Amino acid sequence: TYSLEQNNYTSDNSFTNLEPGIYTLYLIDGNGCESFYPFEILKTESIIIDLGQDITIPYNSTVQLNADVQNGNPPYSIQWVSDAGSNFSCLDSCLNPIVSNITNSFVATIIVEDSDGCMGSSSIQVFLKNQYNLYVPEAFSPNNDQVNDRLDIYGDSELEILSFQIFNRSGTKIYESNSMIQNQVDTGWDGTMRNSPMEQGAYLWLIIARQPDGKEIRFRGQTLLLK
Repeated sequence: TYSLEQNNYTSDNSFTNLEPGIYTLYLIDGNGCESFYPFEILKTESIIIDLGQDITIPYNSTVQLNADVQNGNPPYSIQWVSDAGSNFSCLDSCLNPIVSNITNSFVATIIVEDSDGCMGSSSIQVFLKNQYNLYVPEAFSPNNDQVNDRLDIYGDSELEILSFQIFNRSGTKIYESNSMIQNQVDTGWDGTMRNSPMEQGAYLWLIIARQPDGKEIRFRGQTLLLK
């Protein structure tokens, strides 16, 4: 039979939920002989994993994740879990994997288990930043002199223009095109509404575009219509 601190001898040799400290295990064998075995349960600190702040990177770029593991008893068993796992240089036994050719934002979680079976985990988010730019001139003059007669869009050709909208200062939409292509001259707004010339002044514009990864982004600004 077994007992901790000679309290309540039992045939069960399992003792659970013990706090850190020094204990003595007593045993009585079939001949009634008693023996004892002192032991100590050490206080262990929870495993802490620091992955740093969330990261924002350009489209189709590479990033290295860095995990700083504190506490626990090495060696550690390491496992990374992520939707972008196929882009990782390694998913186990490494604290600093390199993630390549990133085309979507993702979450990476590291799970660490020490030699005593204690576990800890931490996650980090990697976002894609809007690295694309579209440019609309600050002014144009639709006076049929063949110079800046239309308000066109310029910029990264990787973007698909879904909508180009023009608003007056009161917020009324006066123009929209769903077939604009950037960097093509004299294909944009001609300064009219229902074939009637608009007054000189400032107008607001909105561009809705689609990135190569399928995500939509918006650009806003204003332009000056000159006579």
